[in-house]
Amino acid sequence: MRVRPAHPTDALEIAGWFPDAEAVLRWGGHEPPFPVEPEWLAREFRSRSRAYFVAVEGADEDPPLGLIGMRRHFRHGRVHLVRVGVKPDRRGEGIAARLIEAVAGVARAGGADRLTLNVYGSNTAAVRAYEKAGFAQFGTVATGDDPSGIVIRMARRL
Repeated sequence: MRVRPAHPTDALEIAGWFPDAEAVLRWGGHEPPFPVEPEWLAREFRSRSRAYFVAVEGADEDPPLGLIGMRRHFRHGRVHLVRVGVKPDRRGEGIAARLIEAVAGVARAGGADRLTLNVYGSNTAAVRAYEKAGFAQFGTVATGDDPSGIVIRMARRL
């Protein structure tokens, strides 16, 4: 498995990973439309404010198995992870962890000393996966978007 930059052509495959409005909300908050439109996602991949990467089985043209986005905040010494997702039939294989490690390398190369992310409190599987990847909770923010009522803020030193 390898990680490469996301291409706009990956958007059609990835858009199908989120079958309902709740899945879209958990993955991307209120910004992504439901259903996820491949055109919207392709525009995200071309964004200058974020960078997206996908995990593929081997060759560049292989279909994506996982997706991760990052916002650079190098002047603040951090990179913020956004929209981490794994193809439903490939969850539990460590794909998200590989994507996180790839972004950690990019972040270190850019001078960042930590990764940060936000996750809904009810998304316990994601919280466990992030903790397993070395993230620790450092705060919460109230939200009406999630049954738990909170967004958990997490960070990991590089």
